[in-house]
Parts: sequence; C-alpha cells; structure tokens
Amino acid sequence: SNAKAHQAMHEQMTKGGMPSAWPDRLAVQQKVLATRLDAMKALEAAAKPLYAALSDEQKKVADQLFAGPMGMM
Repeated sequence: SNAKAHQAMHEQMTKGGMPSAWPDRLAVQQKVLATRLDAMKALEAAAKPLYAALSDEQKKVADQLFAGPMGMM
C-alpha cells in the first residue's frame, strides 16, 4: 500500500507538474511529506514486533544493516 501511495503521488506530479505558485508548491510538498510519514509509521508498526522477536545477535545485525539513512527506507 505504501508503494501504491508513492506511485500515485509520483504519477500525479509527473502528469500535472509542480504548481507555479509558491503556496501551491508548499501544499504539494506537505502532501508528499505526509505520505512519507504515513509510510514510516506503517514500517515502524511492522518492525517493532519483528525486532522484539529477534535474538540478541540478530538485533546486532539488524542494527548494523539499518544504521544509515538508506536503512530507514
């Protein structure tokens, strides 16, 4: 569902482009950020129980794999 939401947002932006008026561009940027925040919340909801079920060694590996900004995606 996250991928579909991002794809729909991308298609809307590429078809219509960015608005020329600054307040309208701000509104579009806010919508993009809200979509990303929703995706992060969904990821967190799935990740917490999974992480809790890992062994200590698995948690160390997960912590290393997801340490940087790309690990947040």
